[in-house]
Amino acid sequence: MKLTRSYTINDLMEGCKAGDRKMQEMLYKQTASKMLAVCMRYAKDRMEAEDVLQMGYIKIFQKIKEYRGDGSFEGWIRRVMVNTAIESYRKNLRSLNVVEIDEAYEQPSTGFDFGTLGMQDLMKVIQKLADGYRMVFN
Repeated sequence: MKLTRSYTINDLMEGCKAGDRKMQEMLYKQTASKMLAVCMRYAKDRMEAEDVLQMGYIKIFQKIKEYRGDGSFEGWIRRVMVNTAIESYRKNLRSLNVVEIDEAYEQPSTGFDFGTLGMQDLMKVIQKLADGYRMVFN
């Protein structure tokens, strides 16, 4: 029988600073779902959010030695993810198609009760917005 030890976020951080791949994997598993939610707010769809998430973790593991301890470690990870998402958005900005707002506007259907909209549905609606409009929600 294999016994597993539970690690604190500080244990994982120190292990990652030392380059321990197992600790990197554990940090990823412990924080990825929260960070994916952050990335989803900036991305067009889940696939793009997952790409941003992976790029963010690459940066985290490359720059973890630069973490000075100001604020929480999880807050630092979140900041890296947000910055990575914004950077990704700016890179993709060059390839955006410009559409006049009057042409893109569709009259909303009548009779829909927005009070019944769930969190998942709301995220899907936000992800369908044009990039500039979607960024406002963050």
